[in-house]
Amino acid sequence: MESKAKGNLLVLGQFALLAILVFFPSRPISFGSLSFLVSAVTAVLLVAGFGVLGLSFLALGKSLTAHPIPASRGELVTDGLYRYARHPIYTGVLALGAAMTLLGGLIPHVFFYAALILLLNYKASFEEQLLRARYPEYASYAAKTGRFLPKLKR
Repeated sequence: MESKAKGNLLVLGQFALLAILVFFPSRPISFGSLSFLVSAVTAVLLVAGFGVLGLSFLALGKSLTAHPIPASRGELVTDGLYRYARHPIYTGVLALGAAMTLLGGLIPHVFFYAALILLLNYKASFEEQLLRARYPEYASYAAKTGRFLPKLKR
């Protein structure tokens, strides 16, 4: 499949899964005595997700695109949050998806969230192939930087 068409399908799938997580009818689960804790975790995930997205968008500047094919006018960004993770935008999306899953009552949201995780992993792999081809320094950057979360130092 042509790279552009594959990228379009990945973007469409990503936004479709996010829309499902947000708009799919929900039946919130009662977490009993843990309800406050679950609400707090959900709030933290929402704030963190939006914060990570905002900082990532700002760091990318002219390189920002929803498509996995690097922007023609873009450049490799390795500072800001990109110093710690190669795909912090996906990290923010995953945090928001986790919050929506908790708000949605887990079932069937957990299945849509799992699909989102798989899709973003595949999209990241596809994008990284293109970044390696475009930027010679990407391989060394990827070797020392985690995909969605910082690499733990040993």
